[in-house]
Amino acid sequence: MSIGNDGSNFKKVNLNRYKTDVEGISMDTLETGLWWAKNRRKLKLILIIILLIAGILSWSYTLFGFGNYLFFGMNSDEQTMKLFVQSDTGGQKYLAQASPVNIKLSSAGYIVNGDKYDLYVQAVNPNLRWMATIDYCFKRENGEKSCSHSFLLPGEKKYLLSLAQSFSSIPSDLTFSMDNLIWKKINNHVIADWNQYQKDRMDFSITNQLFTPALSNAVSEKIGLNSLIFTIRNNSAYSYWEVPLTIALTGGGRIVYLNRYPITDFLSHDTRDIKITWPGAIGEVTGISIAPDLNISEQGIYKQPQ
Repeated sequence: MSIGNDGSNFKKVNLNRYKTDVEGISMDTLETGLWWAKNRRKLKLILIIILLIAGILSWSYTLFGFGNYLFFGMNSDEQTMKLFVQSDTGGQKYLAQASPVNIKLSSAGYIVNGDKYDLYVQAVNPNLRWMATIDYCFKRENGEKSCSHSFLLPGEKKYLLSLAQSFSSIPSDLTFSMDNLIWKKINNHVIADWNQYQKDRMDFSITNQLFTPALSNAVSEKIGLNSLIFTIRNNSAYSYWEVPLTIALTGGGRIVYLNRYPITDFLSHDTRDIKITWPGAIGEVTGISIAPDLNISEQGIYKQPQ
């Protein structure tokens, strides 16, 4: 029993007996809210202190690390860089391998082909672990140009061509430019030995090469046809949808004929006898070059076994 302020007697009620909600709010919720209201300032102060300590520790670590690098690390990095640059094995050789060397180009040339012109540049990729894809253009001062796209495998030497082009006059002012040169390094984990990889896929033998000029070709006396015949065999274990051939004939120290000839559905261990004829006298021929122009890094060129 308890005595009220007015002297009356009343019985103290045990609130813990009432666990049901009053208008949707339980007694436990009310007690929790009351405790939070009483201690909110203290909790806020504790949180501020924790954040302040964390900030001080973080900045102390950062300043210590910066100071340590400023007094000790910079000098160590400078000495390491000097050794790196001065060392033949750790500096210059590494930089040479880490970045590709520029493609070597001959001057642009042309061959008169009837009323058209065959344009060419000889390109060499000196990098043994880098291949390149390029867009290129043959340009004239009057704005005339011819553009195309090609690739260069590691260590490859080839002609970049633009055949049968029409110009308003002889393109004696011809220049060559490369655009969108993209280098791609051969992944050692995918192709450990590029030379062997290339040898396995570019195993073509070309035999029985014979060029007959128009003037001495009895069959073509009246129409003046040159002829080139050769035999090509795919010695590799791979079959190809198409194998483009770049054909160059030389004579008198210059290129006298250029062409591209595709061989389609060239199966493994298949042999093809090729004959190409074309009109017009090209003069003496002392050299014949026939080279597959095949991007063996692209999986789409291979025919799957049936």
